[in-house]
Amino acid sequence: MHGKNVMKKTKIKICGITSTEELKWLMEEKVEYAGVVLFYKGSKRYCASEQAECIVKMAKEQGEIIMVAVCVSPTLEEMKLVCDMGFDMIQIHGEINTQTISQSKIPVIRAYSHEHIPEEAYAKEPNLSAILIDSVRPGSGEAYGWNQLEQKDIQKIRSSGRKVFLAGGLQYDNVSLAIQIVGPDVVDCSSGVERDGLKGKDREKIRNFVREVRRYE
Repeated sequence: MHGKNVMKKTKIKICGITSTEELKWLMEEKVEYAGVVLFYKGSKRYCASEQAECIVKMAKEQGEIIMVAVCVSPTLEEMKLVCDMGFDMIQIHGEINTQTISQSKIPVIRAYSHEHIPEEAYAKEPNLSAILIDSVRPGSGEAYGWNQLEQKDIQKIRSSGRKVFLAGGLQYDNVSLAIQIVGPDVVDCSSGVERDGLKGKDREKIRNFVREVRRYE
């Protein structure tokens, strides 16, 4: 499958933004998806609900960008809060059952380690709109061998009508290779566009990452 999907437009998701300024940068670069980490205080990218609401409000008022709430094993109550805040999608890591997914009022992106994509990723579930393939430790910035991904698994995801999001150690100097090998619908970057040794995103790294992906349009 090398190079098979290179000519299609690969969309971009920048994950773990924590401010309206960072959202503004994404909108200036016409990034399609923005991820905000909610409820999980163990993440350095954790965003308090009040701030998240400000970010979503700005997105709705000023640009066309899909806002994604990133959650770890969310409860039904947390999923309801995500909807109430105005998010467009919810990305779920950790544990969640299919019945809970079916109760979501917005589309779900389900995240799995590249080492194990379970059969439930291909099961019939209307709310499950995308599968995100990540490294073993999500958010770590660790890359893995994308050629390790079973192409039959990628095809099964697509056959189930779902988009393929690719994450895990992506940055401007390796995203081209990832696109050529996997041909994902969306590339998802967080650590790769962060300030060196500091909290928050780096404006120039975002620009460089976007430019590299856009080369394939």
